[in-house]
Amino acid sequence: MNAFLRSLVLAGLVVISATACATTRAEAPRERLVPPLDVPIPPPRVISPLPVPEPPPIPPVNNISGGAAPAPAKPRPAKPAESSAKPEKPEEKPETPAPPPAPVPQLSIPEAGDTSKLTADTRATIDRTRAALAKIDYRKLSEPGQKNYNDAKLFADQAEAALKASKFLEAKELAEKAERLAKALQGR
Repeated sequence: MNAFLRSLVLAGLVVISATACATTRAEAPRERLVPPLDVPIPPPRVISPLPVPEPPPIPPVNNISGGAAPAPAKPRPAKPAESSAKPEKPEEKPETPAPPPAPVPQLSIPEAGDTSKLTADTRATIDRTRAALAKIDYRKLSEPGQKNYNDAKLFADQAEAALKASKFLEAKELAEKAERLAKALQGR
């Protein structure tokens, strides 16, 4: 009996939903309150013809008397086709000189200056990093913390090697990275 009731209810729902969407009369067309817009016709295209290139001038005849003909002149090389199609330039006015461009600032490298001060600062950073790492118990660190600890030691060692190779800027950057990692580990 339950199956019969279910099929009856389902059939009823199908009939109700089908009739709910259907209408019995057609809707009358609505009048527009605003007349349709008149689209203007686009203006005609105006194409100006290219200037006709002038034919080369005919050389003047100097010897009409019939005597010996003068030696022929060397032919001039023909101009490229694109130059003949270019329109003539209007009279050139003397241009005012443009202001000179602003000078490009020179980049300065700290290495060129006092390398002993840069070396001392870098060594101090390395020493602070190693002192901070010495205060940290490696065994109590999480796996990412141990990785950061190892990276800080590696950066400090690389900074020492860069100082020995006289790569002062590289040494300074490596020492600063090592110090940042060590300070982050201390803050945990």
